[in-house]
Amino acid sequence: MLLVLGATGDTGARIVGEARRRKLPLLLAARDVARLQLLAQQQGVDESAVRVTDLSSQDGLGRALEGVTAVINAVSPAWVYAQRLADAVARAGIAYTDISGDVGTTNQLIQSLGRLARSNGATLVPGAGFSPYCGLTALRLALERLPNATHAQIIYSTPSVRPTSGTLASEPASLLGPSYELRNGQLVDCNRMGRLRKLEDGGWGLTRPMLDPVIVAHFLDLESCTTEFEMPLWQAAVVGAGSRIARRALRISSLGRVVGRRAVRSTTVTDSPVVHADRNNLVAAHVRNGAKEVSIRLSVPPVYIVTAIACASIAEKLLKPDRPVGAISPMALFESGECAAEAASLRPIS
Repeated sequence: MLLVLGATGDTGARIVGEARRRKLPLLLAARDVARLQLLAQQQGVDESAVRVTDLSSQDGLGRALEGVTAVINAVSPAWVYAQRLADAVARAGIAYTDISGDVGTTNQLIQSLGRLARSNGATLVPGAGFSPYCGLTALRLALERLPNATHAQIIYSTPSVRPTSGTLASEPASLLGPSYELRNGQLVDCNRMGRLRKLEDGGWGLTRPMLDPVIVAHFLDLESCTTEFEMPLWQAAVVGAGSRIARRALRISSLGRVVGRRAVRSTTVTDSPVVHADRNNLVAAHVRNGAKEVSIRLSVPPVYIVTAIACASIAEKLLKPDRPVGAISPMALFESGECAAEAASLRPIS
């Protein structure tokens, strides 16, 4: 049985729709019973598969996980419940994946729970959302062409995104958390929100806290990995300056707490899920070893759509009895990079 936590959120509802399309056995969980019942009615899910959950208590966590084989955590922001939930899943010996882009939380989850998950036969698969799933898929395809590559760069180009309330609620933690790069095989917090860099194709890249280097550091044998957002110079300059100002401001503890509380509350007052008409994205991975280089570019569906597709395809693998155990990368569930790309409707660009 697959439990979707945060099922009534924008992304959670899309995950439910994808899971239904794949005919996966479902349980829907959230805090608001009225919205849960409405979602169940819209998706044709029996009311017996609806669970009102309180993840803030150990008893609530236990009840939520009863009879469950795999969990998709679509609750935002991730730092509120992800660690406690993943810990409960690891102890229960079941499977966990999430849509989180929270760098610090995910790194801590992998480091602290990987061994526990393996010993209990549980599976932890953090980062099943748009990032890093798309970047890691491009990277895997590139590494299949150049297996002995030592250096990687992942570039996201997102021409139009309307963030959901959950994404906005996660931003304070992202701004305050680490911004990792992989250097000489070690994760280094470069603490560089908004650093501009000219890319090889002439565009401009903006550093943002991204999960890709964290997952690469834990699960791939590479010396370096960086992640950039590609955007026009004027846009990168504006966003970069704004990020630096916001990062400094949010480090004032009282302001950070206020913003965090308001962000958390904002996720509970949104209406039923809406469609965000953002356009397709481009994701590229460049790998090299000395003078040898390989580049892979992917055309990617809109952010929240590909997140739902990726999560559902990963959940389908996690429901199988022969799933791997321990903390693993989303890519470890798929036979090849081509298989991972196809599972999330990602198209290579020649």
